[in-house]
Amino acid sequence: MRIQISAGGLSGATAKSGLLAIPLINGKGSSEKGTSAHLSEVDRRSGGQLTALRAVGDAPSKRFSFSTAPAGSLPAEQLLFAGLGSAETLDRQAILRWAAAVTRKLAGRNVRRLAIDATPIIAALKSDAPALYANGGASFGAGIDARSKERLDAGVVAVELIVRGVIEGSFHEGLDGKSHVEAFPAPLELLEILLPSSCDLSAAKAAVRRSEIIADGTVRTKRWSNRPANEMPPLGIAEEARDRARAVGLRARIIGVKELERMGAGMLLAVGRGSDNPPCMVVLSGGAPRSKDPLGRRLALVGKGVCFDTGGISIKPADGMEEMKMDKNGAIAVIEAAATVAQLDPGRVIHAVAACVENMPSGHATRPGDVVTALNGKRVEITNTDAEGRLILGDALHFAE
Repeated sequence: MRIQISAGGLSGATAKSGLLAIPLINGKGSSEKGTSAHLSEVDRRSGGQLTALRAVGDAPSKRFSFSTAPAGSLPAEQLLFAGLGSAETLDRQAILRWAAAVTRKLAGRNVRRLAIDATPIIAALKSDAPALYANGGASFGAGIDARSKERLDAGVVAVELIVRGVIEGSFHEGLDGKSHVEAFPAPLELLEILLPSSCDLSAAKAAVRRSEIIADGTVRTKRWSNRPANEMPPLGIAEEARDRARAVGLRARIIGVKELERMGAGMLLAVGRGSDNPPCMVVLSGGAPRSKDPLGRRLALVGKGVCFDTGGISIKPADGMEEMKMDKNGAIAVIEAAATVAQLDPGRVIHAVAACVENMPSGHATRPGDVVTALNGKRVEITNTDAEGRLILGDALHFAE
């Protein structure tokens, strides 16, 4: 999917889209006045469609509510009025999820060109919206401390979150092999984001690449997490992680059973003892060895990678056990997070440690009451083999330290 950023508002569209999404936001003060003037133009150019919808109570401002209408003279075949809720609660997650919901709304339709009118969102962000500050969320752009009170550019924030939302909303788990899919995502070829003329177009265009990298990491994580246990054993995660590290410029180290035994990682080994698929520890690293990041930290992300969790001898009920293929998601998340950081900021000091194992019952499995020696030298009694997460993470955290 190609992504295009255009200035000039509704008049800046480069071509007629299949669908033009118009966000409807409840606001106050100057942001509401600016949005009202903009929506008046939408109403006029659509031939009074917004007025007609409001007359029957069908113009949605409640978040994730939608109404479609003819586009009139606007540059689209059809309009989608999409509620985004209150401007006072407009944070990053709200905008991202709104864009994803708009995209999912197109499922099953042959829409190839999607345009999103960002002017109402930017107008709502002109006040003290929480989405505009670095604290309380992931930073946008290089070098922003999470404790910073620096105010971010509203146009850049809107573009980043819309791009991420549309890419993430285009993901469908059925594309990875489900036998029945009710509606596939729309075959989008172009996403055009329409910005007001006052926006910094070059900064907004630069934001697109960052957003694509972040969204790609999110989609990879979702796709990877859906893989069944027979296709993704512990060493399968290790192989995928090594390939991912090579692609983004990270160093990869795979610690197998023999090395884990020499190290003394007794808790991780105890959990994996019942499976024919051996456990391992995956370590991805970026930046110069032993160096620190600009904030003086050696940052490590540690994730739980239980590729399938039966509970071991303390076995789980059968109902819902198929979902235990998802118990590897912590490992996948830290691997993809490190890969994302490596692309956004090459050379940044970052480490990801993933403890990968299967928790299975067998004649070799650890039993309740067994005592093992952890990597830090402490002796640990295992009273419930379904408490495997704290065991493998205990060794992984000590290794990271």
